[in-house]
Amino acid sequence: MRKLILFIFLCFYTASSFAQAEIKTLTAKQMYDLIQQSDKPSFVAFWNPNCEVGEEVLLKYQSVINKYSQKINVYIIGLTDMHDLMLKMSNKVGLDYPLYSLGGDKSLNLFNRKQKFVQEISELTNIDSGDFIMMYSKGSGYFDFIDDTVEIDYSKLNYLYSL
Repeated sequence: MRKLILFIFLCFYTASSFAQAEIKTLTAKQMYDLIQQSDKPSFVAFWNPNCEVGEEVLLKYQSVINKYSQKINVYIIGLTDMHDLMLKMSNKVGLDYPLYSLGGDKSLNLFNRKQKFVQEISELTNIDSGDFIMMYSKGSGYFDFIDDTVEIDYSKLNYLYSL
């Protein structure tokens, strides 16, 4: 009996130690619905793992996840169709958190898909956002867009965390 319990424990430990981040594909409508349906604030950020600083940026997002994800939904959306690259980077930095990839019409290049995503979010929220890299939301229809900056606004995150 002891050997069976030990075997089960070792199998569970081995399986859990090889857990990795999951990649889900999101459209703007799906993102909007997730934010609207949650009772938690949200932080949405685009990430380009193909960029030379992609790993460094993921480490910054990992610190946001570690500090804020108990009270804030964190959505990191990879601007790539290469899920293996996203998984490789997330494993390299030790991130075990869901990651997302940009959904939409695969016949469009990633730049155009991101532009369409932003346009659709603007239409869904009735807010002219322009282009953005990060989005902060209190939820329930409130959206605050940060235009094309890669700097995380910790004052906004702290505000959302305090809600």
